[in-house]
Amino acid sequence: MLPYKRYIYFFSLIISCLPLFPQTSKSLIRFTENKHQWQDFILYRAQLDGGALFAEANAITYGFYDKETYRNRHGSSLAKPNEEIKKTGFQVLFMDANPYVKVEPENASKDYCNYFVGNDKSHWAGNVKNYQKLLYKNLWQGINLEMLGQDNSVKYNFYIKPGSDPSKIKLQYAKTEKVYLKKKQ
Repeated sequence: MLPYKRYIYFFSLIISCLPLFPQTSKSLIRFTENKHQWQDFILYRAQLDGGALFAEANAITYGFYDKETYRNRHGSSLAKPNEEIKKTGFQVLFMDANPYVKVEPENASKDYCNYFVGNDKSHWAGNVKNYQKLLYKNLWQGINLEMLGQDNSVKYNFYIKPGSDPSKIKLQYAKTEKVYLKKKQ
């Protein structure tokens, strides 16, 4: 398989699970469960505009691609088949967190996905459920992390039980070139 066809195939798989309904006021972000269609360390995946989020026990991994180049390759007579699709990503690591954290999905949506790709049937999965929220229970002692889709983006909430130490919340950004805060202008 030619290298550019691999990229197209990979990204076609990523977006194959987008809802087939027009956008409404509700978020299109869904956390799709892993039923062995992806690597085992991935617990849930959320499709983002121009990328994907992978929820893991000890991290959140973001992968992004040049959506304009990708979209131009589909159905365009001007498509350049050898044009590389640029991609990047980073991880948010949960430092000193509970290695046995339980991640529970909430608010199952009515839609579902099917993954019947390739010849290895052990990675096929049908009726794969989508959820609106994930709850990392006791990620740090007495601290839960809630992830939810909101306004076509991902929102995070930390819930800290009385008597728990919020300074335990430590996030490390990895696989990045430069992280900084930009003042609003």
